[in-house]
Amino acid sequence: MLAAQMVGTHHAALDCLRMAAVPGQTFASRDMNLKHAQKLMALYTQQVAALNKHRGKGQQKVIVEHVNVHAGGQAVVGNVEMGTRNGQALSKTDAIENAQSVSSSTAKQRKPTKSKRRD
Repeated sequence: MLAAQMVGTHHAALDCLRMAAVPGQTFASRDMNLKHAQKLMALYTQQVAALNKHRGKGQQKVIVEHVNVHAGGQAVVGNVEMGTRNGQALSKTDAIENAQSVSSSTAKQRKPTKSKRRD
């Protein structure tokens, strides 16, 4: 139903733009057609956002308030994605181990920076 409304909104906006392009009309008529086209195009973008939200493509937000990592424990900070190795899917533990090796290898490559203090 929303897609049908979007098609109608799009056609109405194009009709308003076509009418605004007709030569020999008054300024008020052209201005009115352009304003209607602008409102219809704004409505179309709202409809696209509503459709994306309905399809589940809206923004998702995850908030982590508090995390405890005790002595001897390990934590992974960042995105952990499951991938494939030699054409086989990785298990969750393989993905975490891979993320740990990547984070430890990038930590070794970093050079200590000298702070520039101005007193």
